[in-house]
Amino acid sequence: MQVLIQFYSCKIRRRASLPRRNSRRVQQVGILQIRAGQVRAVFVCADDLSTAGMAESHDRGGTKMSGHVTVLATLHEHQGAQGRSGNVEDPIYVKLLDQLLIAEGFDFIFEEAAGWGPTIAEKFSRSRLEPNRYLDVDPPARDRAKFGIPPVSNESYMVGSPPEAAFAHWQFLEVHMLREELWIQRMQAQEFKKALMICGLVHGLSLAFRLRAANFSVSAIQYANWQRSRIRGANADDLRIFP
Repeated sequence: MQVLIQFYSCKIRRRASLPRRNSRRVQQVGILQIRAGQVRAVFVCADDLSTAGMAESHDRGGTKMSGHVTVLATLHEHQGAQGRSGNVEDPIYVKLLDQLLIAEGFDFIFEEAAGWGPTIAEKFSRSRLEPNRYLDVDPPARDRAKFGIPPVSNESYMVGSPPEAAFAHWQFLEVHMLREELWIQRMQAQEFKKALMICGLVHGLSLAFRLRAANFSVSAIQYANWQRSRIRGANADDLRIFP
């Protein structure tokens, strides 16, 4: 079994040394690596996301940030949305959520779940956070027109021929942009100090940059357990259910 975990943080100030706080985070996920057995973990810390003073929740101009958001980008199969087909049980994803909730002290969880929940994260919120501290920010595809958003955000591209065919996916950037802007509007309407935002892999960095532009302090972590995922064997319709 191989697991890819990538961590990007806005709080890294120098290449030469990591702040103690980020070092603790890497060590915690490293514990996960040991307990999981034959796990391959890759950590990527990118200081090109950082700005001086971000750890103090201020931007370069000294403006106070709106709050801190950790963006967790993952495979939708791992999220465990009850109404979605093709889910894959991944205990490491559950462990990752548990560790992040303990280490980061989140007081709110946002998620791209498209109305298919409850998800694993939503269930965590019920037992670990105060009431009503979870929000699915992504409207179901059938409701997107109400917000001026097309229902489809990607298109399958067949590679090879059946029965050996696989699928790549064209991503419609304008649609994803509109979706992310709506998510941020919904996040801005909530009161929180530190929030976790769970989304699909294609949104990880683009959403983090948009949140930065919206005056949030932001860090980002990526998790993808490809070996547990059925994504390679899924058909095109399955992959478009939860784009």
